[in-house]
Amino acid sequence: MGSYIQYARLDCSYKRTYQQKTNFHWKDGDIAFLKDVHEFNLDEYNILIKTGYLHAKATRHPVIILEHSKDYKHFLVTTVSAYSSGKENNYLPPWRQYNHKCKRRENFRAFAGSEKPFYYQNHLELADGGCFPKPETSWVYMPATFVVPASVLKEFDKTPRRLRMTEESLKELLHDMAKDGRFAFRWTNPNVLRILESKAPKCWKSYNRWAT
Repeated sequence: MGSYIQYARLDCSYKRTYQQKTNFHWKDGDIAFLKDVHEFNLDEYNILIKTGYLHAKATRHPVIILEHSKDYKHFLVTTVSAYSSGKENNYLPPWRQYNHKCKRRENFRAFAGSEKPFYYQNHLELADGGCFPKPETSWVYMPATFVVPASVLKEFDKTPRRLRMTEESLKELLHDMAKDGRFAFRWTNPNVLRILESKAPKCWKSYNRWAT
């Protein structure tokens, strides 16, 4: 049984109270949190980490819920990360860092407050004035999407309320992701079919609506 933090408003501050929750009712565009790899059970570890489908370093990150299976038991997610950027390196974006030199600049998108790969791009936006705790260092690397079971997701508890992308930003992000031909197979590649117990979602073809 998972736990989450509920914030109760008291004047200008928030009091945190812990409650138990088993169903998070994720919606496309929600910001969730990918559990630490050490919180995975053996089956989750074997199917996600041991196979090499998901890198352990991708865990313990906020993730965007991009799409869902018909039964809402599996979700397509992508991480939101600082990519080692911070005050100590003057918020250097990942495409300018040596450690990420193999990642192409055009494959990044930036949330509001973070440097954009190209000046003409829109920032990705959160709904209702939402903001990540590290607004200067919130990037998405678009090739890195993963289908994960609901059991490895929990609430992102660093903000008073659940964050969610605006509908326009989510559509724009998915459209850009679909420019990579591999995105069309995100629900049907062999690693994902193993996660789905060798059963492709009945509605998987509808997920290709972003293809150009």
